[in-house]
Amino acid sequence: MTPRLANMTNPDARRPHQILGEQVRKHRQIQGLSRHKLAERCTSIGAELNHDAIDKIENGRRADVGVNEWLALASALGLTSPSLLLLPETNEQVAITRGRTLPAVKLWRWFAGQRNPYGQYVSVSTWLPYLAGDHTSVHHDVLNVVRQNQEQNNAD
Repeated sequence: MTPRLANMTNPDARRPHQILGEQVRKHRQIQGLSRHKLAERCTSIGAELNHDAIDKIENGRRADVGVNEWLALASALGLTSPSLLLLPETNEQVAITRGRTLPAVKLWRWFAGQRNPYGQYVSVSTWLPYLAGDHTSVHHDVLNVVRQNQEQNNAD
C-alpha cells in the first residue's frame, strides 16, 4: 500500500493556480508594472500572454495555466519559477489535487527536491542508477522508502 497524503478536509485550501495568481499580482505590483507592461515583457520573450490572460491568472479565474506560461511569467518578473507557485514561509494547506492537501512548507520542500510529499529525504545516490539507465534499482529503492514510511505511519 502506498503512503497517503492527507485527505482534503479543508474546503478553503487554495489550489496552486490561485497561489500563482496571487504571487504574480504581488510581484508585478512590487515592480510597479501594469498588466499591459507585464504582457509586453512576456511577448518580448516569446510568450503569448496578453493583459486579459494575466488578469484572469491573477484573479484565479484561469486554472489551466500551462507550464510554459508559468515559466514565462517567472522569467518576465525575474523570479524563480517555484517562487510563483509556492509559499515556503507558511504552513497553509494547499490542495495539490481535489482530494489531497499538503502544508505549503512541505509542498515547497517537495518541489525543491529536498523531501518527498511524505517528508522523507531521498538522497541523490538513490537516483544515480536511474541516471545511468538502471531503472530497476531505483524502483526498488523508492519502494523501500515507501514501505519505511508506511511502517512509520502504522507505528504512529
